[in-house]
Amino acid sequence: RRVHGESAIQLNSVLCIFVSMFGLVIPGRPAQLAFAQIAPDKWMAEVPLPAEVAEFCFFLSAPIPPNMAVGVYYAMPPFTAWEFIGAVNNERPSDVFRTGWTMHEEVSKLPVVQLGVSIEPVETLKVLVENKPPIDIRREFAKKVALNLFRFIESFSQRGQGIANNEILMVPTNVLDRWITRFEEKYRLDPHFVMRTE
Repeated sequence: RRVHGESAIQLNSVLCIFVSMFGLVIPGRPAQLAFAQIAPDKWMAEVPLPAEVAEFCFFLSAPIPPNMAVGVYYAMPPFTAWEFIGAVNNERPSDVFRTGWTMHEEVSKLPVVQLGVSIEPVETLKVLVENKPPIDIRREFAKKVALNLFRFIESFSQRGQGIANNEILMVPTNVLDRWITRFEEKYRLDPHFVMRTE
């Protein structure tokens, strides 16, 4: 009986170490509740294959002290520079955050990123939230695709004078077919090529 009692104490200690007050849900993956505590007010978890993570849900599984909030950050190797993602608090204990990682060329090549969690004053995180530009990767991707198409058409560089002296581009009638073929070939080789269009 004594052995079983000691085992139960050890098991409870293990559970205290690994079950935290936070939760992470990445679509298509198991929920992650294991966050390693690295400081009295900071925790960390690893996110494998970040290129596959367009968004995730982060939530509190227990209340935090009043007037405090939880900031969520991420870092790439060597894990020294942390970038703010978002925050949750007792009034809004869960949220869905877009990462931008799927179109982030550096992140997309990494096997893992670290997700950092920090309990901070609400006012501190409020400033970060207000100053953080929104991530709308779909809009940015669409803009880059449109720009890529324009650059392709522009490359024919046969210009003529339109009505009221407005310039027009004269292009082959199959220019869209040619651009789509070229786009698909380049995309197969490098899905991020379009984001480098200037």
